Amino acid sequence: MRVLVVEDEEIVGKVLKHRFEKIGASVEIVTLWRDALARLSQNPKPQIVSLDLVLPDCQLSHPQQIAEVRKHAPDSLLLVVSGFAESASKEDGPKADAYIDKRQDGISFYDVVMQQVASRKGFEDDLPIIQETVRRMTK
Repeated sequence: MRVLVVEDEEIVGKVLKHRFEKIGASVEIVTLWRDALARLSQNPKPQIVSLDLVLPDCQLSHPQQIAEVRKHAPDSLLLVVSGFAESASKEDGPKADAYIDKRQDGISFYDVVMQQVASRKGFEDDLPIIQETVRRMTK
């Protein structure tokens, strides 16, 4: 599973990278919007994009950011992981597949990822790993 984490806060990026690697993902982190667009223009596309909506070099609205990600990687699972996730989910315009508050604990994070992965083709091999990770965390 290939994951692109778009996150400008170093500690949050490291936490997300660790969480995705724990479920077997190969993770790339970018900290700027322009780098995210450059990476999304390349192949292979990430299977999952974890997008923070507040980036220092981005002047687009939240819906515009989502539309740009969808344009460049239409088949990728798009997770908005942001301190503004709840308010962003209510905005008019293009939507992400899921909105996760970056302050959520690991179990809540994996629950959302598991639900999204379970509902999409191409993740059949990844779902058991995520389920096992959640099972171990809830013991």
